[in-house]
Amino acid sequence: MKHSLKGFALIELMIVVAIIGILTVVVATSYQSYLVRTHRADVKTEMAIIAQNLATYRLANNDYGASSSYSSNVLQNAAIYGGTSFPLTGTQYYDFTITAAPTSSWTLRAVPRAGTQANSGDIKLTDQGWKCWSQGTANCTPSASSTWD
Repeated sequence: MKHSLKGFALIELMIVVAIIGILTVVVATSYQSYLVRTHRADVKTEMAIIAQNLATYRLANNDYGASSSYSSNVLQNAAIYGGTSFPLTGTQYYDFTITAAPTSSWTLRAVPRAGTQANSGDIKLTDQGWKCWSQGTANCTPSASSTWD
């Protein structure tokens, strides 16, 4: 009588486990990259909203808030933003800084925090609508021709 063996050999199972492990590493890396890009897109959107709020505040008060009680950081003013980190609640990925002349100009900068956003680059926006993004750790200078891409 012949008996036929059915099933998988140990080497076949090890190959399947190795393939699953490789796929897991590739997917996890891609997902982390996706999260960094998503957070960067979200902070750019928030910066555009802050720019709108600054313009509205200037129209109503004839300055960008630098001469108010929030002169040390106009972003603390709830009418403009209400804090210095993005997002305001939950895990924070960027810190905002702003240089604001009382009535003439401002430059908003988002600096990535250490951790998941580390080395994803500074993002800047000015009152003129000039913007820039420096990939990596370099600092960028906004100009009429620079972009967030």
